[in-house]
Amino acid sequence: MGGYGMSWRRKWPEQGINRHSGNIYKYILIYILKYKSNIEYVNNITSAISPASAYISRYIILNTLLISECFIRYLLYARRQGCHSVRRTDATLDGTENKEKVMNDHGQVKDAYSAYGEIWSDVYDEYAQVLNKAVEIDRAVSFLAPFTSDGTALELGVGNGHIALPLSGRGASVHGLDNSEKMLASLSAKGGGDAITTHLGDMAQFDLGMQFDLVYCINNSFSHMVTVEQQLGCLASIEKSLRPNGRFVIHLNYPYTADFSGSGIYGDQRTTVMHVDERRAMVRFARHDRNQQLFISQDLWITPAGTRTMPLKMRYFYPTELDLLARFSGLELLERHGDWQKRPFDNASWRYMSVFRKAT
Repeated sequence: MGGYGMSWRRKWPEQGINRHSGNIYKYILIYILKYKSNIEYVNNITSAISPASAYISRYIILNTLLISECFIRYLLYARRQGCHSVRRTDATLDGTENKEKVMNDHGQVKDAYSAYGEIWSDVYDEYAQVLNKAVEIDRAVSFLAPFTSDGTALELGVGNGHIALPLSGRGASVHGLDNSEKMLASLSAKGGGDAITTHLGDMAQFDLGMQFDLVYCINNSFSHMVTVEQQLGCLASIEKSLRPNGRFVIHLNYPYTADFSGSGIYGDQRTTVMHVDERRAMVRFARHDRNQQLFISQDLWITPAGTRTMPLKMRYFYPTELDLLARFSGLELLERHGDWQKRPFDNASWRYMSVFRKAT
């Protein structure tokens, strides 16, 4: 078994694939388009089941055909560009290949938390650029800056500095903690990176020997710790790292599980097209573990240079659970907002920004 990174070359000789793949891809695409456009056929094969189940089945069938069409079109495009056999590579999001091999085989990855930086470091900036994160980053920095007042700040899961660098530019003395040497090296190599004091370590338990005016953990970084023990350890470390009047800011998405129907053997799974343009496609295959409160996913990057999978594993929790964990750790909620612009957090909010202080 070759794991997730197994090349197609291990199954079929490349010559055979190159000789026949063009026609095979075209026949498959014709088949997909035929049944994707034939709604009556889809309705007929789902007519024998209940209306609710038929609706879900039609949704799954049509979306599966859509994903398949997208994938086959990229196979044809890649073949026209000279990539005759599509295989797993260390391709970046724009279709170029890295000289340094970042990830050999997902079978060797112990867990998505400890290996996150090693897996994502070379495409992290492109990922943010593709998903148009620039405006979001600017709003986050504007939200955080008043809590530092030219003081000290610590970012947990600093990555390669998307938030730390512009926050440092606002006058704060910023420290960054991350468990990835590659991410920290990428941060230090950027313009202004020498202004950030970096620390290699695990945010699940840390002691940097100093206290800060602001500690922050945003972009769902806190959810990468998938056990309650890790999260409690992190919150306890934060409480010790805050100055008496310091603040802890955490940004999380509100758990959205409605897309997982819960019915049938595949009811705990979903597929989402995250991005498509003329050079690349991003598709997320996700599974919901309701009992453990986990989202487990693989992001599939499809480019002319090849394909690449990027694992994610996140433990979600609701605001009331976060407040309880924080209380156990000596922190109390001061304010909560529905976005970085401080709109109210209500039933329509899909994320939340919480500000904590040391419990009095």
